[in-house]
Amino acid sequence: MVFSLTNYFHERRRLSNGIWLNGFVLCAGGWLLIVAVSSGQMWLLIPILLLGLILLVAFALGIYGVIIFLLHNARQVWRRESHSLANLLGLLLALGLSVYVIWQALVLQGVIPSPLVLLFSFMPSLLFYIFLNVWNFLTLSLVYQLNRPRYRQQAIVVLGAGLIDGERVSGLLAGRIKRAITFYQQQQAKGGPTPLLVFSGGQGSDERLPEAVAMQRYAVHELGIPLADTAVEPQSRNTLENMRFSAQLIT
Repeated sequence: MVFSLTNYFHERRRLSNGIWLNGFVLCAGGWLLIVAVSSGQMWLLIPILLLGLILLVAFALGIYGVIIFLLHNARQVWRRESHSLANLLGLLLALGLSVYVIWQALVLQGVIPSPLVLLFSFMPSLLFYIFLNVWNFLTLSLVYQLNRPRYRQQAIVVLGAGLIDGERVSGLLAGRIKRAITFYQQQQAKGGPTPLLVFSGGQGSDERLPEAVAMQRYAVHELGIPLADTAVEPQSRNTLENMRFSAQLIT
């Protein structure tokens, strides 16, 4: 547990934090089971039963739950975001998993030739590996929600995303901007310094203007943020450049 907490506070965004936390939960569950059986205190089994129920539901839904979630997410993205290949990845993954479910049904019925079954025999292990990574990521995401930055920030960096029709802020991007402005207003209300809102994002090949410029216009004209409290970083092409170029504006 100490190692897990140390790793978390050193870098809160690492996927390994989810792995260590899940490992700790499993070890703690095993320890509680041993203590409950040896001491006769059966009430100690309640946390273990709750954990087992969660895992049972997760495995019961399994691939079907993932497919339903991905299809729902793809529908939301299609309605609210630009129709780019990147935004269709969830739909493509859902279709791929659906094909795998059909494949497995055909295998059980003996329709698929044995050589092909042997060729794709690695798929269950691959899917189990993906499931573990998704589970660890969800665990990390839930824990990360407990993170509360202090109201003394010098700047708030808002990362860009694809623009609709090459110039309009999408629903996802608008949500990012509004979340940053909420923190900006809360810090002011608590007597902290007015943070600089840094909008970071370059211009894609299918966009008419840099994402940062579109974001600034949205914040100023739609949400009423003073222009003096904003800055744009219109050159970045990836997250590393977002951070690097934004830092140059802040320092």
